[in-house]
Amino acid sequence: METYELLQEMERLFLVFIRARSLTTYVSEDIIDYVQGKNNTHIILDYDTLYNVYGYTTCLFIESKNFSTPEKYNEYKSMGSWINASFFIHLKVLIEKYIKELPIENKKSSDKITDNDYYKILRLLRNKVAHNPFNNIKITTNNKDNCQCFEQLINTYFKQCIKENNELDISIDKFVIPLYQNIYEFIEAEFS
Repeated sequence: METYELLQEMERLFLVFIRARSLTTYVSEDIIDYVQGKNNTHIILDYDTLYNVYGYTTCLFIESKNFSTPEKYNEYKSMGSWINASFFIHLKVLIEKYIKELPIENKKSSDKITDNDYYKILRLLRNKVAHNPFNNIKITTNNKDNCQCFEQLINTYFKQCIKENNELDISIDKFVIPLYQNIYEFIEAEFS
């Protein structure tokens, strides 16, 4: 796979991800209180989101009963987490495929990618999301050097994404898009 093909595939994956997330956009937990006691069966939420930048509008046509309890709200919210996890897993696999297909004489090129801090975050994050369906990703755990490495990298590049309970906030605007853009721009600058 040539570098330009990798970048095209990364862009395609990103746009599919953004489209999927535009259909499962963030809804504030306030919706639970808002729908309590509503007799109307449907609510339309039509608003500007960060997806508008990518050409997608967000208009949710929802039934009140689907957001009537914290459990139902969390079910909806977890769909977005699963889409995020899928994106991280597929992005890592795509880049790994590119690395594996590099000729032996390009070992330095593959090392540049694997040594890149943003790629390290992706690699470590992939393992965390693949084994955690609800993406309650703890920054620290009491095992393995990889966890210390992950914690240091997150503290360096995404400190604003650490929640009070020491979990990682993998929201689209604060974490997912910046991580993707940094990896994409690094590969584009180094290998194009």
